[in-house]
Amino acid sequence: MTFPLVSVVIPAYSHERYIGEAIRSVINQDYPYLEIIVVDDGSHDSTAEKAERALVDGTRSYRLIRQENMGAHAALNKGFSLAGGEFIAILNSDDRYHPQRISNMIKAMQDSERRFAFSQVQHIDEAGNLHPYHAYYQQLLTEAELYPSISFALLLNNLTVTTGNFMMHRSLYEEVGLFAPYITCHDWDYVLRVVLHEEPLYIPQELMDYRIHNRNTLKAHSTLVEQEKIAVRKAYFEKVGGAKNPLAPGPSWGSYWRFFVYHDLLPSFAGTEVEPLLANSAKNCTSSPYSSEVYSLLVKTLEHMKARNKYLECEIVKLNGAMLTLERRAHQMEQQLHAPLYFMLRRSLLPIYISLKGKRAIFLSHLKNLIKRAWWIN
Repeated sequence: MTFPLVSVVIPAYSHERYIGEAIRSVINQDYPYLEIIVVDDGSHDSTAEKAERALVDGTRSYRLIRQENMGAHAALNKGFSLAGGEFIAILNSDDRYHPQRISNMIKAMQDSERRFAFSQVQHIDEAGNLHPYHAYYQQLLTEAELYPSISFALLLNNLTVTTGNFMMHRSLYEEVGLFAPYITCHDWDYVLRVVLHEEPLYIPQELMDYRIHNRNTLKAHSTLVEQEKIAVRKAYFEKVGGAKNPLAPGPSWGSYWRFFVYHDLLPSFAGTEVEPLLANSAKNCTSSPYSSEVYSLLVKTLEHMKARNKYLECEIVKLNGAMLTLERRAHQMEQQLHAPLYFMLRRSLLPIYISLKGKRAIFLSHLKNLIKRAWWIN
């Protein structure tokens, strides 16, 4: 493993509470060659001052840029323009790295010869404790294993979570270009543009903490999020025909793309302008033979789905057994509850039943049976 210079760009905006911790998490990396570039995007609190204090106290090369508020995408583009590293990473000013993040990421990228990577993240709250959303995120990662590549899963959900989870080679950034001026989905837009060039590398290790708090951009622009979710994927669908990446999810995947569109994508785009675009791409997908790499991925996916189905069948058998056990216990408890009531009623009716004879006795016996039956039905 070699140790190329890594530039860590930190776009910062009014995160005075967290910026120091974010910077220290970079300073304390076990990777030897780092530079830190903080771009304060017109914060209206003491973020810039606290950033400078943390940078001065550290031992890493750094630059601190102050600019008027222009948005996260502009701060990122400014930071990238100043980066001198062969690799460029991002950390948002309210998040934090795990100590081995950069060294693990660089090694994985060098070993796989990939130019873009992201890792698994841990979701934390304002105090740094595990956030309940993390369980849902882990479920999304499990579902992602059902697809031939991570790129298919990225069309459904932004599994990168944040730009702070990006690490890329400078040459790829020069090919993909600047971050687009989306407010909430500039991260998702960028990784889908990466997919058009090459396959991203997913590293299944928790190597950073993503903080969820009341001032998150996504929470502040919930309506805009839905609009931009559609817009960034529409842009991908319009460009995938000219993708450089032969594994980019699209019509070149043949019948699997048709299945993926109808089964996974169209339900999310029903009634939108993207729906006819997707339906047309599914209708016109290629019928030419799969490449050996695509074929291999599809076989692997099928085997994985079979194994998962077998596992689910076993789980269903276990659940059915548990349900039968619960039903038997419920029936036993019902009997235990109703029996004392029935015998108490019988003791109350018995003196009257004995004192009466003939039709009245028959009537009373019939009445007792009706009451008995009503108890059991209820």
